[in-house]
Amino acid sequence: MENLRDEIAYRFNLYFRIFLKRRHLFFAAIFAPLVFTILFVLIFPPSYEATAVLLPSEGATDVGVLGILAGVLGKSGSTVEGLPSSFLYVDILKSRSVMEGVLKAEYESPKDKEGSKKDLYEVLGFPRNNQAFEELLDIINVKSDFETGIIKITASAPTPELSARIANNFIISLDNFNKNIRLTQARKNLGYLQQRLEDAYQEYQAVLDTFVEFQKSNRGYPAIATPAVSARAEELEMRKKTKQDIYRLLNEEYEMTKLTEAKTTPIVSVLDSASAPAEKASPKKIPTFAISLLFALFILYI
Repeated sequence: MENLRDEIAYRFNLYFRIFLKRRHLFFAAIFAPLVFTILFVLIFPPSYEATAVLLPSEGATDVGVLGILAGVLGKSGSTVEGLPSSFLYVDILKSRSVMEGVLKAEYESPKDKEGSKKDLYEVLGFPRNNQAFEELLDIINVKSDFETGIIKITASAPTPELSARIANNFIISLDNFNKNIRLTQARKNLGYLQQRLEDAYQEYQAVLDTFVEFQKSNRGYPAIATPAVSARAEELEMRKKTKQDIYRLLNEEYEMTKLTEAKTTPIVSVLDSASAPAEKASPKKIPTFAISLLFALFILYI
């Protein structure tokens, strides 16, 4: 036991003498990371992150762009077999059609104290070409949860207000995109159905006129009728009924399509709008200091 105490005391004195002898290096190893951290935090531009949370509404695959994709790629509940519709929304949010709406929206420039409105090209200095889409993708993160279908849109920007505005503008642009796709598709359907409805009515009228002429030519029908006359009458009745049913179904479809065109139900539900974050996402003081301190101690050790 005495030997162990002596050994501990000896090593403590040895290390303490080494520390006193090289105390300047030890102090420098702590002071240098501290200075580096302060300079890094001051020089490196701050970044704030704001997150908006979405959930595709029930029936999202029945209308809008997902309805079009669903007709090609899959059925019932998933737009692709085994893949929730929210995963397609991730790609839609990253599409140029949606991002263009975000880039062209109005923002308050953090550099302009007068509060004038500018688009994102001017606010963040993005070039007005295809590179702007790549730079926008660098400051956003869009993720979807496979089990819940919840979509999170996270935007990074130099100010808290700008990061929240960018994330929320993705929601607005997505909603406008969906409405435009849905409206365009409904109008195409309306044009087709209107023309088909007119054709069906003309066909029905033609069969009806033929049936009236048949009745005029056979006034004794059905009391006095030959087998040929009865067969002709049954044929005309069947044709008239068929054309009538076709016209009725087309008319119902036409009215439903008009309702779809006027429908304004949102395709996605906004669970949480993005709000300005209270703390910046980067640079972080403590992680930066810890990494620089470990590096300095490592250099001192070797």
